[in-house]
Amino acid sequence: KKLDKVCTLIRESKHDGVIILVHTYPGNPDGLSYTKNELKEIADVAKKHNIIIISDEIYGLLEHNGKHYSISNYYPEGTIVSTGLSKWAGAGGWRVGVALIPDALGTAFKQAMIGLASETYSSVTASMQLAAIQAYQHTDEIHDFLKHQRRILRLIGQYCANKLKAGGVNVYHPDGGFYLFPEFSRFQKKLAAMGIHTSSQLTDTLLRKTGVAILPASAFGMFDHVLAARLAYVDFDGIKAIAASEEIGLNNELDDTFIDNHAPKVKEGIFELTKW
Repeated sequence: KKLDKVCTLIRESKHDGVIILVHTYPGNPDGLSYTKNELKEIADVAKKHNIIIISDEIYGLLEHNGKHYSISNYYPEGTIVSTGLSKWAGAGGWRVGVALIPDALGTAFKQAMIGLASETYSSVTASMQLAAIQAYQHTDEIHDFLKHQRRILRLIGQYCANKLKAGGVNVYHPDGGFYLFPEFSRFQKKLAAMGIHTSSQLTDTLLRKTGVAILPASAFGMFDHVLAARLAYVDFDGIKAIAASEEIGLNNELDDTFIDNHAPKVKEGIFELTKW
């Protein structure tokens, strides 16, 4: 309803240009996603107002239950889906990006995007192209890798959210990816007494006092006074964790002892944060 209202106001202002909605899910920095019904409602508004959606779904394959739904299913003619290799493959330095552009937007639109891209960055290196070709083969090995990765991230994400909530921190349980976005306004008076009034002051003090490193909300375009931060729960050896998950087998559930054995730094960091 809010999106519909905003788009209506834009059109009533005699704006006759293109409206673009940038849509990211599962989210960075919050790890949250959308239901099928929510996506359909957004798509219906986009159709009504002739909006172009740029749907950033680079974390889609890391939806913790393996049930990511693309909004392009409900609005294929007006949705550009962007994704890439680095997140789901755990290959942070391998920046291979993909944009899936619908034919309905026309050849001129595609050529304009290609022209803009060519002036912004150069070609992907040959080694990255070869890696991407292998990664996108959709083999059983890749599918099993994703299953193990998703269940490890689901376990750790839920553990971290539960512990933060128990400590009085406002936070949503993640749907996908590997981020949480804890919010500390409940402790605003206590933090102010310590001279902490901004998210950057909060994260600087937390790092200095506890050794826990998280990113301030101001790094994501929020006002300085918003006492929130992005927490990434991936400070563990992914190769060893996946090997351990494979040994346990997909038919057997992981429990908190898995975190004790394979993500002790994450557990220690959450403990230190909540204790502080």
